Amino acid sequence: MKTQKGNTLLPVESKESFLRKTLIKYARKQNLDPKLLESKFEVEVFYKEYYIFLGEIECDFTCSIGYNRTENYVEMERKQKLIKQYDGSSKWEWVDEPVNKTRTVTDWQPHSGSKTGKSFVAIKTNGENDKECWDLIDYLGGESEEYDEEIELENEIVAAGENALVIDFRIKTEIGLPGDECKEFSSNEEVEVLEIRKYKIPFYRVKHNYKGKEKSFEHNALVDKFSVNLDKDETEELKYTPLDTKKLAEEDAEVKKLAKSSKISWIAVLIAALLSALIPFGFIICVIAIVIAISTSIKKSNKYQSKKSELDEKEKKKKANILDEKHKKVYEVLKKALINHGLKSATFDEVYAKTKE
Repeated sequence: MKTQKGNTLLPVESKESFLRKTLIKYARKQNLDPKLLESKFEVEVFYKEYYIFLGEIECDFTCSIGYNRTENYVEMERKQKLIKQYDGSSKWEWVDEPVNKTRTVTDWQPHSGSKTGKSFVAIKTNGENDKECWDLIDYLGGESEEYDEEIELENEIVAAGENALVIDFRIKTEIGLPGDECKEFSSNEEVEVLEIRKYKIPFYRVKHNYKGKEKSFEHNALVDKFSVNLDKDETEELKYTPLDTKKLAEEDAEVKKLAKSSKISWIAVLIAALLSALIPFGFIICVIAIVIAISTSIKKSNKYQSKKSELDEKEKKKKANILDEKHKKVYEVLKKALINHGLKSATFDEVYAKTKE
C-alpha cells in the first residue's frame, strides 16, 4: 500500500514568539535562579512524521450491561447511650440500634449487537500508537502545506494502523452502549483502510547552556499550552522559613487556658457519670456537666481556629512580600534577556499578575 499525498502542518506561532513565552514562563518559577535567564537561548523547529489512517470498521460484539439503582437497607450499629435504670438512676451502656442506609446495586443483563462506522487514528512511523498520537488528532485541522510523496509501507506499519483503528472504534462502541456499566466486552472486527496520509508535525526544540551544561526541551508546536521545568542546579531557594502556625495557635495564652478548662470539664463529666448511680438526681448533674464540657470545648476550638487563621493570614502576607521582592529582582533580569534576544519587552503585570506557577 502506498501514500500519494502528505501534509506538513505549520507551527501556530513563530520561533521568536515561542522563545518569548518560554523566558516568561521561566521567570514565573518561584525557585528560579535569575542567572538562568542570562543564558543564551535558541529555538529550532524540527518535524516528526506520523501516518494518519482512515478506515471503515464492521464490529459484532457481546457484553454485559449494568443498570445502577439505589437500594435502601437497615444495618445495626453499636452505640453508647445513657440508659435509665429501674431504681431511677442512669448509666452509660452499649446498645445495638437500626440505622437506615443506602447503597448502589447494579443489575446486569446480557447485550449484543453490531455496528459499522469510520475511524480516524494516528501512529508513529515505527508503528507506535500512544498519547502523543491521540492528542495529535485534535490539531490536524490547522494550517498546512501539501506535498507529493509515494512511499511503500511495510506490512507491520499497516497492521499497526489497522489495530489502532480497531482499538479506537472499540472504545467508541463501548462508550455508546446503553446502561451505566459494562463488563465482559468481546468483539470481532473487520477493517477496511480507506486512506493513509503522511503528516509532518512541527516541534520546537529550546536549547540553552547553563553552568557549562547544554540543556533542552521539546514541545509540539501545534499546542499552545506548555510548561517549563527546572533542574536542581537552576534553582534558588526562596529565603522564607514558614512558622508552625498550628503549634503557635495551641501555645496562645487564651487557647491554653480554655484547653485546660475543657480538660477539667470532661474530668467532671466522668466523675458525675460515676456518681449518677449513687446519688439522687445524679442524672441531672451528669447532663449539666456534659453541657458545660461541650460548651467549653466549642469555645476552645473557636478560639484556636480564630488564632490560627490570624497567624496564617500574617504568614501569607509575609510570604507574598518576600515573593514580590523576588519577582522584582527576576523581572529586571528578564527585561535584559528579552532585549538580548531581540524580543518584545514584557510588563511586570504581564509576567506576574495572573501567574499560578
